[in-house]
Amino acid sequence: MTSLTFDRYCDAIVSQTERLTAHVRGADMTSPVLSCPGWNLGRLLRHVGGDHRWAEEIVRTRATGPIPDDGVNDLTPYTHEHEDFLLPWLTEGAARLSATLRAASPTRRRGTRPTNGRRRWRSGPGA
Repeated sequence: MTSLTFDRYCDAIVSQTERLTAHVRGADMTSPVLSCPGWNLGRLLRHVGGDHRWAEEIVRTRATGPIPDDGVNDLTPYTHEHEDFLLPWLTEGAARLSATLRAASPTRRRGTRPTNGRRRWRSGPGA
């Protein structure tokens, strides 16, 4: 099996998000997600979009420490999302993440996780 290239990964962030939004278009956003007890479809989509924005911020700011993840994990305010807002918001976040990753390039700084569990940053090709 061959590995995806960096560009293919960036493309897939957008294309897979577009596939997801096409699949849920017209669905009831309050439908429960059985594999995520207490969540509905709107919350799940908000979680995915929050992940896109969280990762984009880490890359864009070249974060050296933790970035708040409230928009990913605290979904209490998002019980009745409407697809007219949520689906474009989701695809826009995926496009931003993809563009930010491309701008950063695969050879820029990235984190590594040493054995002590603390994140440390390295830079350069193959870092």
